Amino acid sequence: MRLKIVFFLLLYLFLSFYNPEIVGENEEIILTKESGIKIPEIYLDAEICKLERDVCLDDGVWMKYFDERGNILLTGHSFTIVPFGAGVFYALSDLKEGDIISIWLDESLVYIVEDVFVVSRYDLDIENFEKLENTLVLYTCFPLWSASQRIVVRATLCNLCEYEL
Repeated sequence: MRLKIVFFLLLYLFLSFYNPEIVGENEEIILTKESGIKIPEIYLDAEICKLERDVCLDDGVWMKYFDERGNILLTGHSFTIVPFGAGVFYALSDLKEGDIISIWLDESLVYIVEDVFVVSRYDLDIENFEKLENTLVLYTCFPLWSASQRIVVRATLCNLCEYEL
């Protein structure tokens, strides 16, 4: 039993201080309150990181994709190892059809959740926006404490919605 405790303590310390140089010298993480996401149903209010690399996952919500047709793909952790606990998308599976998601980039955008579903971790169709317009997709690992699947939330832009950030 003591060996397990020592092992996990050493692992925790290692992960706490392990910080590889992921971002290059001339790169900085773009993370400001000028871009963010708010989902009242799951008490989420977070910044969106717009760097084109997965280092953003360590800082919260990563904008993995954005196109001229208004499609946006956001991803984040459902849990984190260090610091141990809930990630930004911890409660993503609690969303249901009709819930409101607001994001702000250069302007405020309001989305209505259309669908919540689970896919295999290898299913890359969730990142295919070829036939979509004004669609927001959020995804994270599922079930909690596992990376075997992905929970996906698909929402559509609501042009007539009036929602106060």
